[in-house]
Amino acid sequence: MSKNVTTVNRLFHAQRELKMIRRIGSLVFVLLTTGLSYSIFLVMSVFNSVPKYHFRIVYAFTSPALVFTQFALLQMAEPLKASLMKRIKGGQIDVLRTVT
Repeated sequence: MSKNVTTVNRLFHAQRELKMIRRIGSLVFVLLTTGLSYSIFLVMSVFNSVPKYHFRIVYAFTSPALVFTQFALLQMAEPLKASLMKRIKGGQIDVLRTVT
């Protein structure tokens, strides 16, 4: 009996750690793709002159990517998502009448 409990416990922890690693990996991937446009312009500036409005171009790619990063964080963090949904839906307010 104790052998089964131990293996189930290990399996549960291994699944939880795997889920955590997947979440971290996807966030790192999103952040790397976010910074890719900036790093491309940085490398371009070493070898030749950069375009006139390169910071505006980088901002145009980076700003929406940061919004997508926030959505990814909200989808992956269960407590954060539950708290946000509770605030959006607005829980019922129970009003109790006091008798004096």
